Amino acid sequence: MPLTLGPPIKCPFDDEPSVILPEHPAVGRMAYIDCFTGLIPCKVLRVRLLTDRGTHECEVRVTETLGAYKEGDTLWEPLRDVVPRSAIRRSKIGLLSIKAYAWERKKN
Repeated sequence: MPLTLGPPIKCPFDDEPSVILPEHPAVGRMAYIDCFTGLIPCKVLRVRLLTDRGTHECEVRVTETLGAYKEGDTLWEPLRDVVPRSAIRRSKIGLLSIKAYAWERKKN
């Protein structure tokens, strides 16, 4: 089933035209933000397509305080930096790695 585009929105902090993608597979999923601080636990609230650049961003809510990221903070991150929790693997010696992943719909 193809994704349907929602109505264009205007974000209060920028002038870039964008379209919300309410049926994107990442919406509502638990994930991690991959950043220099480490993997920050979060939940994806919504995904938007920046029409001028053709890139995706997602609005996430931080679910655990870590470094400068406080629980409950809401921020926009590039979709490439948001990793599904199922893609994280821990080795026998405790090292974390991110396996290859793609955002796909959950199977019922």
